[in-house]
Amino acid sequence: LDRLADLLLRAGGVALLLAGSPGREAAGRVAGVRVALARRAWLTVGEDLVGQRVEATVTRHRWALAGGHAELDLWFGEGRRIDPLLRSAAVPREVNPAVEQPALRVISA
Repeated sequence: LDRLADLLLRAGGVALLLAGSPGREAAGRVAGVRVALARRAWLTVGEDLVGQRVEATVTRHRWALAGGHAELDLWFGEGRRIDPLLRSAAVPREVNPAVEQPALRVISA
């Protein structure tokens, strides 16, 4: 989170709220900006998943019009620095919609 705070300062961000389900409703009522994220593609190098491409859409903005959107690449760094060459080597792979399957399958009775 320390690195995230530094990035927000450089980007001119005011605040970022990460809330689980208990705080989501309260945060939604007072938030000045609300953003919806949708996964558009997985980022892969060979068969390895190294990140995801998401589309961020402003669904509520207290001081301006909603509807703005941006595409962001989120990298799975797990606390370590991302190799600069990874960005050029990563290839977007389509997101397959989830197929609903039963939680339990009876093999034999």
